[in-house]
Order: sequence, then C-alpha cells, then structure tokens
Amino acid sequence: MKRLILPGLILVASFGAFVWVTGEFLRPVHGQGTLSNADIVGSYAFNLVGSGGERIQFFVPGTLNQGNPVTLCTPGSLGCITTDPPESANTSGTGYILNFVSPGPTLTFPIVEPRSLAGTFVSDGAGNITSGSGFVFSQGLQTTDGSNYTVVDKSCNFTVTGTYSITSATSTMTLNPVGPCIPPGLTATFNLLPGNAERRDGVEFGVMHLSSPIVNSGTFSSFLNGSFFKQ
Repeated sequence: MKRLILPGLILVASFGAFVWVTGEFLRPVHGQGTLSNADIVGSYAFNLVGSGGERIQFFVPGTLNQGNPVTLCTPGSLGCITTDPPESANTSGTGYILNFVSPGPTLTFPIVEPRSLAGTFVSDGAGNITSGSGFVFSQGLQTTDGSNYTVVDKSCNFTVTGTYSITSATSTMTLNPVGPCIPPGLTATFNLLPGNAERRDGVEFGVMHLSSPIVNSGTFSSFLNGSFFKQ
C-alpha cells in the first residue's frame, strides 16, 4: 500500500507544480486584466514597418503651345510639314510647323516609399522614455533631368526619447526621434496593445501602431506598426 501511495504523491505534486508554473507565466500582470505605467519599465527592443510618400516631378516633352500650336510655312522649307505625299514634286501651296512649349511642362506625381525602424528604448516605469536609439530604413527617387530616375537611400541612425501612458481605456506611447534623415520636430504617437504574459520581470510583448497617419502634404501619408519586446 505504501509503495502505491508514494508514487501517487509524487505524481500529484509534479502536476501541481506544472499547473502553478504555467499559471504564473500566463497570468495577467499583478493578477489584473489591465496594466499601468509601472509595468513598462526597463529596456525594450522594438521594430516598426510601414510606408511613407513624397512627390516627384517629371517633364512632358512634345506638348503643343496652346495659344499658337502651328505656324504656316512654305512647303520645302526647313521643318515645314505638308500634306502632300513624300514622292510628290509639288512644292506649291502651304505647310505648317508645329510649335511646342519650351521648356515643356512638368507633372507632379505622388509615390509610395518603404519605411522600417528598429531599435531600443529605456522606460522608467513612470511614463517617461529616458533614452533610446535605432536605425530607420527609407528609400526614394532622385532625378537630375526630370526624365531619368534612380533609387537613393535615405536611411540614418537616430536617437529617441518620449512618454507613455498606460491606462485601462487607451494606452499610448509618444516617440520623439532625432536623426539626419528625420524631419526636425517630428513626433509620433502610437496606440499600444500590450500582451498580458509575464515572467515576473514585467511585460514581455506588446503591439504598437500609429494613432493616425503622419500627413505628408500632397502625397501619401506615413504609417507604421510593429511590436516591442522586453530585453
């Protein structure tokens, strides 16, 4: 009888330990279904992907002058166009010369550009991002003649500070990145959808996306979404 009881106790104890460990890993932070600023503390890695936009201009050659599209001329003269067939020897009558706009008009066209950011930030558990750094990847188009375009790199390293507010209703994080390829004074506010798993040292995973697109006047707006992980 004792031989049967001991293995049974070991089995029950092992099962209980498994349930406890699993529950500890999956339970919400502080046993609650909501988070607070204190749960976002320490060093985090983040990754954001999306797209932006800008406008490009290109020339439209061969555009007729709307005010004076043609000029009459004597057939046979330089540049004169006549309706007679090429083999005709008739050089009498009239012809015309096409008048093109010079310089030709330009068209402005919006394009979509790739965006990607990755880096780390440090939060103090009181709503402040005290430091951070990363790399932003961006590419666009460049031209010197309005006809031929090449892809140019617009990537750079950046530093970042900011704030965050974790509430039961809406959680947000505002980032202020600074870098040579980032417009001065740019501020981006993200909505946070934090996960509820923990390993006793805080939030392990969260999802973030821009509260609203960053408006780029006259072209496609910028939008980013991604994740952050506790380091």
